[in-house]
Amino acid sequence: MVHFMSGVSVDVDDEFWNDSNVSSFCFDDFPSDTAKIIEEIGAELNKLDLNSIDDEELCLFCGDHLTSSFNDEASSVSNSQTPSDLRSISSETTEQRTTPLSVQATQPDSDDYKRLQAECSRLRSKWTELQCRLKQEKYYAPDFEETIGRLATGEIYIFQYYRRLSDKKKLLKTAIDFGDGDAICCVVLFLERTLSPVVFRQLLLEFPPAVSHYIFYLKQLSMHDKLSELLLSLGLVEQLAAVEVSRICSEKNAESKIALLRKALAGGVFSDQSLNEERIFLNSYADLLEHQLPIDAADNNARVEGNLKNEVSVVDSSVLETLMYCCRLHYELPSNSLASPLSIRNKFGLTEQQFDWIAIRALAERQQWSEIQKLLLRKGLFGKQKLKLPISCEQLLNVLYSNGATASVSSMSSNVLILIGLKDRLELLKYMATLSPSSVELSTAETALTNSTEQAIFIFVFSFSCMAFANHNQLLSALGLSEDKIKETLRNETLTASLSNIANQALKITDGKLSESQGKLLYQTATRLKKQCMQHADLLIEEICNNRLENDLQLSAALQFLLSHAASDFNKAQFEQACGIGVKVTEEQIEDTVASVIKANEEKLQLMRYKFPISSLIAEVRKVLPWADGSKLKKEIDMQMLILLGPKTLDDMQSGKKIPSKVMPKEKLKTKEIARNEESEFEGAATIEELMKTKAHFHKPGENYKTEGYVVTPKTMDLLKRHLQITGGKVVTRFPPEPNGILHIGHAKAINIDFGYAKAHGGICYLRYDDTNPEKEEERYFTAIREMVEWLGYTPYKVTHSSDYFDQLYEYALELIRRGYAYVCHQKAEEVKGINPTPSPWRDRPIEESLKLFEDMKNGMFDEGAATLRMKITLEEGKVDPVAYRIKYVPHHRTGNKWCIYPTYDYTHCLCDSIENITHSLCTKEFQSRRSSYYWLCNALDLYCPVQWEFARLNVHYAVISKRKIIKLVQENFIRDWDDPRLFTLTALKRRGFPPQAINNFVAKMGLTTALTSVDPMMLEACVRDVLNVTAPRHMAVLKPLKVRIANLVELPKTVEVPDFPNTLSDKSTGKHHVQFDSTIFIEADDFKEHADDKHFKRFTSTQTVGLKYVGLVLILQEIKKNQMGEFVELIVKVEKLTEQNKPKCFIHWVAKPISCEVRLYERLFHHRNPEDSNEVPGGFLTDINKNSLHVINDAYIDESLRRCAKVESRFQFERVGFFVVDPDSTDTKLVFNRTVSLKEDVRKT
Repeated sequence: MVHFMSGVSVDVDDEFWNDSNVSSFCFDDFPSDTAKIIEEIGAELNKLDLNSIDDEELCLFCGDHLTSSFNDEASSVSNSQTPSDLRSISSETTEQRTTPLSVQATQPDSDDYKRLQAECSRLRSKWTELQCRLKQEKYYAPDFEETIGRLATGEIYIFQYYRRLSDKKKLLKTAIDFGDGDAICCVVLFLERTLSPVVFRQLLLEFPPAVSHYIFYLKQLSMHDKLSELLLSLGLVEQLAAVEVSRICSEKNAESKIALLRKALAGGVFSDQSLNEERIFLNSYADLLEHQLPIDAADNNARVEGNLKNEVSVVDSSVLETLMYCCRLHYELPSNSLASPLSIRNKFGLTEQQFDWIAIRALAERQQWSEIQKLLLRKGLFGKQKLKLPISCEQLLNVLYSNGATASVSSMSSNVLILIGLKDRLELLKYMATLSPSSVELSTAETALTNSTEQAIFIFVFSFSCMAFANHNQLLSALGLSEDKIKETLRNETLTASLSNIANQALKITDGKLSESQGKLLYQTATRLKKQCMQHADLLIEEICNNRLENDLQLSAALQFLLSHAASDFNKAQFEQACGIGVKVTEEQIEDTVASVIKANEEKLQLMRYKFPISSLIAEVRKVLPWADGSKLKKEIDMQMLILLGPKTLDDMQSGKKIPSKVMPKEKLKTKEIARNEESEFEGAATIEELMKTKAHFHKPGENYKTEGYVVTPKTMDLLKRHLQITGGKVVTRFPPEPNGILHIGHAKAINIDFGYAKAHGGICYLRYDDTNPEKEEERYFTAIREMVEWLGYTPYKVTHSSDYFDQLYEYALELIRRGYAYVCHQKAEEVKGINPTPSPWRDRPIEESLKLFEDMKNGMFDEGAATLRMKITLEEGKVDPVAYRIKYVPHHRTGNKWCIYPTYDYTHCLCDSIENITHSLCTKEFQSRRSSYYWLCNALDLYCPVQWEFARLNVHYAVISKRKIIKLVQENFIRDWDDPRLFTLTALKRRGFPPQAINNFVAKMGLTTALTSVDPMMLEACVRDVLNVTAPRHMAVLKPLKVRIANLVELPKTVEVPDFPNTLSDKSTGKHHVQFDSTIFIEADDFKEHADDKHFKRFTSTQTVGLKYVGLVLILQEIKKNQMGEFVELIVKVEKLTEQNKPKCFIHWVAKPISCEVRLYERLFHHRNPEDSNEVPGGFLTDINKNSLHVINDAYIDESLRRCAKVESRFQFERVGFFVVDPDSTDTKLVFNRTVSLKEDVRKT
């Protein structure tokens, strides 16, 4: 059996239709009559036995195939639309179909075959006719305007006849032209169901109005997934981003919203470069929510405890609304607190005008006029007050007046100011007529009439100042302060404002009355409460005013408790328990406890009577009654001691008297007084260890949050906990020098503090080279730095380099950019210098763009100076957006050419400290302005943040320590090199013979003061003498030799025993050496005068004898030999043995059989104390050079015994001359000595 196959080509439009996998709309779900008839004819044809007929002769369509081909189309055709002629064909065919077509196989020429062939021809003709009619029926499309009109008017309409793609396009275009949104939407939905997705999207792209209506439809039904898929497929990323933002913002839970925001920012549609602004917005929104949540949590706790009456939540409010909220409730908090308005301004980049306007409105509501005054009156360039208005005068006056700004001003002043504010000239003139000619009000009004509105506002603010001053006086007086104390307090604006706010709040609680004890406690609260605990000020004020905190002891406990919980939550019960609130100590308890303590110490009391330390008794009672009132406790102890010991006797009342000091010469008295005054400026110690244990009041490891100014974040405690696990609770410090020069005396202080503090507390200290500036670094500096650290007596726990962390620092920089805290900038170096540089036009560039450019910087795509990475922060010193990375095409001594970008100090310093888990970042005072960026950067990256402590830099007078200036001195041949003994580099001091112990002791004496420290070199020299006096052995040397020949025949010793140290130094008393003696000796030329005109000269003269040290001989002059110049060349003397009768006034040193050596005597290199100060030295430091700072003696004499023990860097005391050290220039044939310091008292002058 052969089935009939279709021989008709498929219409092109059918391809579109058949591509759809969605059925069309079907109102009449049954086949049309024509389709049924064709199906029946096809079935009859298939029943015919046509095996003998050639396939080529029969080109009939099989009914089954035809039916299946048009199944979907035919099934949707209405019966009412079937043509009438098809019905006749249908009945005719039905009649023919009643006769079975059972034909036997016959021969081609048989009658049956011919009959069958005729029947097939007839059926084929009929089938072809029906096929044409069916095709017309299939593509029959009603009038487009009529269909859309029916749809728009609410009548019945049918879309099933629009089967061609061209008809569907025309239908959609007709709907758009008609302008009815519902019609457009219905057509679009019809197309969506009847076209494949690809064709449907292509069609939408041709008709933008259709897209808009379809998007609106999906939005109305909240079909977000389908809408996102559509927008993404159409490439409408901006609208897709808006949908995503709308979906995220519809989330009610803030934490879930943050998670959605971070997820959206991590990838997806917002990675598109065209959505940078949206990405910045979402990132800021997430940051704002993260900032708001902890504020809201803390405020909720305060509301529960009754410390906050405001019921409004800050979560999900705008930046300006958040700022207003925090100005209203938390204006006094320090900038490191999350709820501080300053913190919000800095983090979210609000302008000064925005901040001032919001702050003024909030402060006006709180009636804090003094704070408004500070905002309006700023100090100008030369310290003069300048009025700065963030808004118009009218707006400012309206805000101030609407909040009762003039309520505390006298009525006349109020009237004048109101009329000025309202600019009512006529009323002001009328009112002026009623004023006294000499009144301040009249003067104010006249000034306002003759000057600008701004000046009138200034007058108003000045009146504010007067009003605030009067308010301050009244509030401070309410605290019980005396007039003198009030005057003193008013000089401190910050303290005055704090006290006034506290007093104002307290007076509201107590109905305008404060007791003396309450006033004292409130004053202490204002002066002792740390900034990081400022949010709990209301709690303290309330407890004091309600007489629950009753004494200083309880207040101290409260302050300590709040400080220990600065970064953690607590409940009120914990606070009350820690402060002893509610604990009542009766007088009976005090009496009984004191009695037991007195009884326990009765024996000692009887022995020492009233000299027994009362403080120890109080301490013992405190162990039992920690919250007892101190005054009552002291009174009870005094009474019971009186009962036990009776009244004080004369001996009990006697006190030790100071022993008067000996009378000394005025010159010495003045010198000692100057030294005492200079030393009194420093709170030092004898040694570094003592200084670090007794004077260094730093925080304990892990208690970073207790330090002043430390920034606490929600992650602080977790980070500190992890930090303590790594360090084991040990102190960890570091000494981070830049290897671009030789260390100087100032570095010695830093070394001692960094290493000394760690050593004194059982910790460790790193030596970290800050090698981030390769063009200025040399290998010799690395070596010299470590040598000097070890020379001072310290061993680093580990030697590290900032370059060790270059890879990690780079990853941190990428993260900083991703978080929106850094950007690539193209401003030149000269454009960003100074306090108020031109704002960077690239500050708000897209994050993805900065990431790409930063990678280009790393890959060497920019010239030096063409791009930098800058951080979005303003330093305390006013520097805006400091540079984090810059380009330098210089090979690094450790990393080679791997990097062409190098991090700056501002970026590297704190991150390396964090990586190494430093507990105490100790640095000099000039880095105090960098502390804010130090804390900001660690917290911006959610890293552990060490605490930065500052100490004063050590400067020495008569010196320069600048590398550039020292190089200039070398180039100009004023000095030899970095180790020239006239300098104050550590290598120079070492060469000059300064012992490291002396330098360490000198640093200890200077203490840890933060005040600028500039000292005279004599203080350092005094420390050197103290050490050398007990470490440098004595030897005799003659610098200016004068020959002395003993003429008389007496028995002379060949050698003389000389002690290495005086007998007073018991630990060195056994040391001694032997020197040669001869009839010819040499003495100092300065020890002889032919005629002594000065009565104070007690040495050798023609009429005055002198003794020789250690020999026991007395010299008596017989003859003087002179040269042609009249100079002494030889003295002829006779000697006598020393007796009590001939004992001379003075003994001098000498040498016999001497050896020549070179001696270098050093003086100050500069004449003035501050050679770099142009006021002292207008011509510059090179003009201040002391040309006599070096005096070389080529032929000084020393004893043979000294040559035998002299080694390079060995230190000696040349008796009656000074302390000297062997210089490295010494050779086997000639020694060279440098004078370290002279003796404390030069006996040769007496």
